[in-house]
Amino acid sequence: MRKLLPLIILFCSLFVFSYSAYGNETGTVLSLEEAIKKAMQNSITLKNDQVEIEKKDILFKDASSLIQYTPVDISFNPSDTNLFKYFYGAEYEKRKAEKKLENDRRQLIIDVKSKYYNVIASDKKLKALELSEKKAQIQLLQAQAKYKVGLITKAELSAAEAKVATENAILADAKAKLDNAYSEFNKAIGAPLDSKPILKDLPIVEKKELDINEQMNMAASNSYEMWSAEEGARLTDRLKLFEKFYDIGDYNVDQAKNTLVDSRQEIKNQTRKLCMSINYLYEKNNELEQQISQYQEILKVAKVQWETGIATRDTVLNAEYALQMAEASQLEVASAYVTALDTLSHLTGKEPNY
Repeated sequence: MRKLLPLIILFCSLFVFSYSAYGNETGTVLSLEEAIKKAMQNSITLKNDQVEIEKKDILFKDASSLIQYTPVDISFNPSDTNLFKYFYGAEYEKRKAEKKLENDRRQLIIDVKSKYYNVIASDKKLKALELSEKKAQIQLLQAQAKYKVGLITKAELSAAEAKVATENAILADAKAKLDNAYSEFNKAIGAPLDSKPILKDLPIVEKKELDINEQMNMAASNSYEMWSAEEGARLTDRLKLFEKFYDIGDYNVDQAKNTLVDSRQEIKNQTRKLCMSINYLYEKNNELEQQISQYQEILKVAKVQWETGIATRDTVLNAEYALQMAEASQLEVASAYVTALDTLSHLTGKEPNY
């Protein structure tokens, strides 16, 4: 037994370490930067991208070794033709896999930020709806008291009861949405789905002056989608020499060029819409911030009136509800603004901020 004791202690210590490293993180504060680092470490997409690069590298090295022993002249036999296609295709696929890893890494940053902020906004909205449900409960108590002394009808009492039932249903839906927001966030960072870390980093809205035409041109030059279309067109043009029928090669090139033109127009249109959305979201955020300031003043007045007996508790709850709903809406808009800016950076070949 004494000989087994050290092994038992070692096993237990390893178990405790494993649990602390990968267990539930409910109650712990998790910054946005920490969340993104966790996502980078645990992302299945990035791991698969890295494996794909290794696979493409093997195929490219194989094609490179084979092509060393292939004569290069204009009279290709079928086996030579297939080998050159294999080489150029493998070289393109290797570079595409490397580019995809970079693209997916940047997209992961955007996704994690969006999901991080969504949890905060969902929690804020839940707190506002809890106030609304509390107000409905108070109104029901008031209605029950009035009904007992004959001040209201049975129909009015039933209306108050129905209001509570409606508020409970809305509250249950908000709780489910918060739980779903946490699950999506936890999945993105590789944490247990039922974890409830405390998220406190709020989106920061700063004015971004945008030259829409400049952004469109940058996206058309630097986006992953345009890179894929351009490199695909170059590969098609290179491979036309090895087609059995020259006309087929030319047709393939024409199709690739048409796709390139269409991709360029699509990415420019997407960028234009994104820039317009960014400008709108900035103004909408300013509007909501003004509303928040207004509701804060209304709440101050309502509290003073309640303390002095001029207003009821309902008035305070109404003001608190309006303020928290405005704050939740502002968080959603601010998150959308930051996410849109990050997406624009991504499209134009820049690293999203975090």
